[in-house]
Amino acid sequence: MQKTTELFKTALEVEIKSTLFYAKAAEATHDDNARMVFLELSNFEDGHINRIIEVAQRHNLGDQDELKRFIDQMEEDAGTTLSADESALLEKGDLNAIFKFAVNMETKSKQAYIDLAAHCDNQDFRAFCKEMIAEETKHTAQLEHERQSLQLSMDDRPPL
Repeated sequence: MQKTTELFKTALEVEIKSTLFYAKAAEATHDDNARMVFLELSNFEDGHINRIIEVAQRHNLGDQDELKRFIDQMEEDAGTTLSADESALLEKGDLNAIFKFAVNMETKSKQAYIDLAAHCDNQDFRAFCKEMIAEETKHTAQLEHERQSLQLSMDDRPPL
């Protein structure tokens, strides 16, 4: 059960950090397209957190008390969840670099679900992980598309 709990904590940590990063990125950017993408992704990632918790509880996976303490601690530490480098990246405002970092976060999140699926024998939970892997893959593609569109003039960018 300890391994399962640690894998859940990894997935939760990536989702919590992504939620916060995207919310901060939306606040920091002056680009309307990027702001919309970041707000949308922040909401999606927040939903992922709730779904992870719900599925873990429904299937009694991992140490529920430890997971609850972990989430409470992450929420308490929300102001320091982002590293100094991540905060500096947002302050600098280089959208290309921000989108690259976001793609990396989505890749980590996808890997967390791959690891969880590989470790768990519960078929319903594996199906959940596969669904989350597909969502994270879509997020990665969306972020990469936005990053590439930064090379276009504002008039040439696709509409929101």
